[in-house]
Amino acid sequence: MPNEILTMIVGLAGSATLRAIRLTNKQLCAVANEPFATLHFLERKHVATHYSLDALVEITAHPFFGKYVKAVIISSYLQRDSLMPGNVMFRKKIRQAFGNIKQNFGQISLGVCNDPRGCFGSAKYLSGDGIPRRAYQRFVMTKISERMIVVARKAECEIGGVKIHVSGAAHPLHKMRRYGAEISDMLSKLQGLPPTSLDFRYLEASRRASSMEYRITYNHQTGRLNMSNLILGARVSDWSLYSYLENTLDWLSTRLITRLSINSCAFESTYNKQILLIPTIKKLRLRKITLETELFDRNLWSSFLHSIALLPELESFKLEQPQYGLGPYAGLQLALPSGDYPVNDQIHWDSCFNLVFADDDDDDGTSTHKSRHWQTE
Repeated sequence: MPNEILTMIVGLAGSATLRAIRLTNKQLCAVANEPFATLHFLERKHVATHYSLDALVEITAHPFFGKYVKAVIISSYLQRDSLMPGNVMFRKKIRQAFGNIKQNFGQISLGVCNDPRGCFGSAKYLSGDGIPRRAYQRFVMTKISERMIVVARKAECEIGGVKIHVSGAAHPLHKMRRYGAEISDMLSKLQGLPPTSLDFRYLEASRRASSMEYRITYNHQTGRLNMSNLILGARVSDWSLYSYLENTLDWLSTRLITRLSINSCAFESTYNKQILLIPTIKKLRLRKITLETELFDRNLWSSFLHSIALLPELESFKLEQPQYGLGPYAGLQLALPSGDYPVNDQIHWDSCFNLVFADDDDDDGTSTHKSRHWQTE
């Protein structure tokens, strides 16, 4: 069959069948190899054991699959048979893997995670219900990241990005708070490196079928910062998460950011929104942003937009489904209009969000602003 037909068959079969397709015949295997490699080898997650790190070395040395490895994440979950970050064999195996990546690609994104689940070689550490057994040692994320950075430099492999993946389900809440200091240490040690990208993820501890993932990604090459599902300010139920976010955003505020996209985030009224007011921002997109206001400050959005309008480099601003949060515990929201707002048009921005109600006095100072469509949800 022509390659186009084989490619169509592989595409229609879906990613879940790629393993089986590669076992059918040589022709289909050759076509399925690329999507299979992209799915399974682009980002490698491993526990720090001889078996797991040997597999990492072999994968990165593979003549075909090795060139697809762009990121390596090591779990900070350590058992008695784990290779400690200071162990000679740990450094040797990581250096071999990074040396292979340098030959294949020349650049690596390195990272750490606190949860062994999803990492190669972690099955023996999980109980029957999939919960990790008690760790022999934890809170070594900083040490692991330090070793990986040193090894990458010795292997002359460029560090293109850093990944920090934290799972709230990995440990009890009172122990999760200690990761705040680790994350702060890791970010502070990145200051001495050349500009790097950042991928920060926090998966909340939840008994629901699907847990919320809080995510911050920054690309140093494009200057683009994306933030999603964050709750910033005093109204945070998980204070360990609050410290993680604060440390990460403080670090990002020193980076060059030209494009900022924020999706499904809430800001408590007293929160310092400096991350949104970085003077180098050229393109800004806010989608489903909620400003919390217990006493309903009707001009909260207006004053916020006034500050955005003063950004010196701003070229475009898109606002989608902005909301007032009417009390953090009431669950009520007031939806405001979406739109593309002209840059350097302060009067237009102010008048859009000074709300006017029917019982307002004519001389209260807000009658000069026309009311906009609003609704409760």
